[in-house]
Amino acid sequence: MAKSYTHRNLIVWQRSQELAHQMIKLTREEEAPLHTECMEIMAILKSKILDLERLERDSSTRIREPREAYTFSTTLDEQSFPFTADDYE
Repeated sequence: MAKSYTHRNLIVWQRSQELAHQMIKLTREEEAPLHTECMEIMAILKSKILDLERLERDSSTRIREPREAYTFSTTLDEQSFPFTADDYE
């Protein structure tokens, strides 16, 4: 599971990098420390994912949160939080 995130993370990072350069005029010098910090965070998260996968694989019990029952409105008259009536006009 964790291996499948690598390519996706690269694409997301490249798109966010392009957007940052366009929208907030982020220079390469300003970007470098942010990139380093993001890579460290991604490494930590990947490590956590791999640890959980290892625990799940080695354990006879499942590591999961209980399933929640989700409901949705079938009427179009009700607005969904956080939207207001103006959002639907």
